[in-house]
Amino acid sequence: MNWFTDLIMGSGIAHSIIILAVTIAVGLLLGKVKICGVSLGSTWILFVGIIASHFGLVLDPKVQSFVQDFGLVLFVFAIGLQVGPGFFASFKRGGLKLNLLALLIIALEVGITYALTSLSGTKLNTMVGVMSGAVTNTPSLGAAQQAVVDVTGTADGSIAMGYAVAYPMGVLGVIIVMLLLKGIFKADVPREAAAEREIESAAAAVKGAAAPQAAVKEKERYKKKYGQVENMPNFIVIFGGIVLGILLGVLPIKLPGMPQAVKLGLAGGPLIIAILIGYFGHKWHDDPFLTMGEDVFMREIGISLFLAAVGLKAGVGFTETIASGGYNWIFYGIAITMAAIFIVGFIGMKWMKINFVQMIGMISGTHTNPPALAFANSIGEGIPSTYYATVYPLSMFLRIIAAQVMILAAL
Repeated sequence: MNWFTDLIMGSGIAHSIIILAVTIAVGLLLGKVKICGVSLGSTWILFVGIIASHFGLVLDPKVQSFVQDFGLVLFVFAIGLQVGPGFFASFKRGGLKLNLLALLIIALEVGITYALTSLSGTKLNTMVGVMSGAVTNTPSLGAAQQAVVDVTGTADGSIAMGYAVAYPMGVLGVIIVMLLLKGIFKADVPREAAAEREIESAAAAVKGAAAPQAAVKEKERYKKKYGQVENMPNFIVIFGGIVLGILLGVLPIKLPGMPQAVKLGLAGGPLIIAILIGYFGHKWHDDPFLTMGEDVFMREIGISLFLAAVGLKAGVGFTETIASGGYNWIFYGIAITMAAIFIVGFIGMKWMKINFVQMIGMISGTHTNPPALAFANSIGEGIPSTYYATVYPLSMFLRIIAAQVMILAAL
């Protein structure tokens, strides 16, 4: 059995692949477990990786770094393609007001993070990791880690540790705030949901005539160009876009007041290019033709690789860090998670007359939080998903940029 021991505890390509595969498989299996209808989903991969690396199952540093960065690029590029088509449309009509509220939430959470950093004496790098976990935003974790490496040449493991500690309450805290707002304003969810459906029906009636014609024309154009091979993703556009995204990400950008040039990094650059491709792609001669299923596949492969690589590094020294005061990060995370969304939620419902089902959708989207959205839909009769999608694109973009700017300002 020496060959098996060498495979698991040794080194090399086979060792790296099997450790990654087992970490991802076990994490996704645990992600199917729901407690009170809520699951942490693929984030379990991170926790499994932390446990594995705590017991000595680690990757070669170069392999770990590559898998982490490549997974991040795939993930954020898929996110960009997903949100791109509706990115600019989300600012129209009522979407502008909701996006402004989302912007206020993000600004408040950044402010709270800085305040907690000052009061507690915790490193800002670590607190950015706590913030990323508290708002359940994995791309901002990747952006923060990449920013540190770009400037210092070395990684900071406390960022991933802070994220892991804060993430569980990042999910639960949003749900608690939703229930608080529902109780305070005594929301009549059935009445609100019925009113929202009437608005949606009226809008659908106006657009209904044009949509089928557009769909038929697009299908005919596709068949004419590609024959019988349907739904084939255009890999030239995808990988060409990734190349452009990386070039944009490593481009130094000098901003007034910043001590050094800012880089969008491997998270920001590909995200921006993918958003532009997603938005303008249908107007180009060569369309990306990445279906929803293919986009989800690319996104999940990316996030799985990223979380596994991060976890398989973060577990070294994790328990010692928590025991020596890292447990306080849980409480910092709770403050970041709940304070801003409660304040903005109260203001929005009290004085801006935003109804409850709209608000809980906006809150879930601002935190880019699928488990929270699932809960919101369960109590909001499916209506919140529309408002989740309204603020999700801008929120995702701002969270990635905010994490990088905070790290760069501290270094």
